Amino acid sequence: MSGDSAEIFQDRSRGFPGVIGMIDGCHIPCKQPPANEVNYYNRKGFHSIRLQGTCDHQGKFIDVYIGNPGRIHDARVFRNSPLFERMSEADFIPSNFHLLGDAAYPLKANLMTPFKDTGHLTRAQTLYNTKLSSI
Repeated sequence: MSGDSAEIFQDRSRGFPGVIGMIDGCHIPCKQPPANEVNYYNRKGFHSIRLQGTCDHQGKFIDVYIGNPGRIHDARVFRNSPLFERMSEADFIPSNFHLLGDAAYPLKANLMTPFKDTGHLTRAQTLYNTKLSSI
């Protein structure tokens, strides 16, 4: 991953510095698997396979991980992914660059996520969450 994309992402990231990409998960509908239908039945009410995509500033995929059953949460898909392991390596993403993710993802040194809203967020934290979710 490069710092060049962070400079270009600056306009799209609403002022968050050092953003080189976004990460999120989605459900790919599939037929009911005969041997393991329960694990593939997701919370949205259909059978699916999970896809985790990471895109750069142009909306191009820079990482894709697919294959977990639909019932699995985004955070677990992320922990199962090769990207999670690579992000643990010191030189994979330089310390002043990061990805943006939604509340389903864990906060990490190179992954910015919203503050957990327990009803006691400060005004600054609420503003941060609003700004992050609007991206």
